[in-house]
Amino acid sequence: MWGRRKQKQPQAPLVPGRDRPRRTEAARQVYSYHSSRSSTLSGENVIARATRSGDEVRQQPARSALQQVITWGCVVVIGACAVKVLALTPHAKVVVSSNEAHVQLPTESYAETTDTLIRRSVLNRNKITLDANGIAKSIARQHPELTSVVVAPPLIGNRPVVYVATARPACVLQTPSGSYTVSDAGYILARTETNIAEVPLLRDASNRPVVVGKQYLAGSTVGFVSAVAYQLQKAGVHVESFELPVKAPYELVARLAGVSYYVRFNLVADAMQQSGGAIATLDQLGQNPPREYVDMRVPGRAYYR
Repeated sequence: MWGRRKQKQPQAPLVPGRDRPRRTEAARQVYSYHSSRSSTLSGENVIARATRSGDEVRQQPARSALQQVITWGCVVVIGACAVKVLALTPHAKVVVSSNEAHVQLPTESYAETTDTLIRRSVLNRNKITLDANGIAKSIARQHPELTSVVVAPPLIGNRPVVYVATARPACVLQTPSGSYTVSDAGYILARTETNIAEVPLLRDASNRPVVVGKQYLAGSTVGFVSAVAYQLQKAGVHVESFELPVKAPYELVARLAGVSYYVRFNLVADAMQQSGGAIATLDQLGQNPPREYVDMRVPGRAYYR
């Protein structure tokens, strides 16, 4: 009885809708296989991911160092290009924007003055901090013959550009050392080789040195010459030239065209009164002109010889 094997009781039938299907031995074996297979594959994936992560960790420092080298290289190149584009060299370019008398201006002197001013300050060596207005004012003070000075950095290149302009000269001064144009303030503008139409010619026989940019005549003397020349020309009396006698510092001589006599004026007296008196005297003499001169140096009187 005790040694007899206990027989397996038959299972009760399943009730549909209430009991779950029972698992067979084959089903349990299949599930165990897939479970172990999935576990094996999951372990392999974990190992593979860990291996890849290790490789990425080892490669990341090298890649970061290369990126830093490239970045800093680009920064250095861009900085060098910026310095090259913005830098200014003390070798100015002078452009004459206005020259009504078409005289030869000392552009080399203007360029040298500009270069000296640029070298005085490091801030003037680049386009951003260039003191263009200050340099232009300094050039105008050192060269009073210029009526306009503009300093500008170039859009392309490294040479600063200086634009200068000069007005029409008030007279042309002829000296033993050459001919020069003179401003209305008496400053020497530039050397000239020819006379300028409708500009009075003033001769000075003295041997005083003539320096371009420096004052040679008083402004009142230039104004006197211009006023007399205008009044005589308006009356139809053409003046060939004016002269400053060496031994008479306050006298002005007007040489008339087509006649042998001349007119003497007093530089410290009224120019309009003297020129009007000279015109009236010449009209009164008519066909009996003087042989040598007409003297207007005494106010209100006219002498002739």
